[in-house]
Amino acid sequence: MSTRFTIQTRKLLGLLDDLITTAGNQVDEPTFNGIHISSARGAWGEEPGDVDLLVGISANGEVVGNTWVPGIGSIDAGFWALINVKNIKYVFNPLAKRHDKENGIDDPHMVNIIVKDGFVTIFEETSDEPTELQFPVEDNDFPLSGMVKWINGESANTPKDEDGNDAEDGALTVWTPALGLFLGVARRRKEFLRLYSPDHSAKIHTAQIGESWRGAIKPNVPKNGTIDVDKPDSDFFL
Repeated sequence: MSTRFTIQTRKLLGLLDDLITTAGNQVDEPTFNGIHISSARGAWGEEPGDVDLLVGISANGEVVGNTWVPGIGSIDAGFWALINVKNIKYVFNPLAKRHDKENGIDDPHMVNIIVKDGFVTIFEETSDEPTELQFPVEDNDFPLSGMVKWINGESANTPKDEDGNDAEDGALTVWTPALGLFLGVARRRKEFLRLYSPDHSAKIHTAQIGESWRGAIKPNVPKNGTIDVDKPDSDFFL
């Protein structure tokens, strides 16, 4: 059985840009080195009723991002390795640029995505001699259900510090540089980042950027007693 999804190349590449940002990229942690791709039906902008959507989710252990774009069709869910996602951008970005420059926004470059027998094939829709890229769906243990819980704010356990003690609660939330990944997505989209505080300052925070991106981020948990959790404790000078 095969499944097919037809989509504007620019929308596909934008989705991949966002998801590459929050994907893992460590050789010794292949679980996160890619993007989980699927399809769904849902609302899109001002269009009436539900439309077909290409959906992606990626994570790196500290952050998770989820976004979607419209198209036509449905596709079997699967994990696409990061190297293959980057190859999609390398192959189809210049083709889309050239086509869209020559034909304008009313005739955008399109691609078909077909999943069959464990392989993904992407090829041009609007070409007499279409460029084609094929790669395997990865056999990967990406923790999809866990990442869905992060995005839905269902991480109920109180965080622990490095000694196994319940994290102190207060005004303080300690962000790692991973927060910059969300800001990178917001910058690309030219939209605001919204962070939502849970019932404990050190728990996973949910996030939203615009109307078609959701995510979550895990704060750092400092060892109890090492940092003032109510106010800044360093000097400042004028």
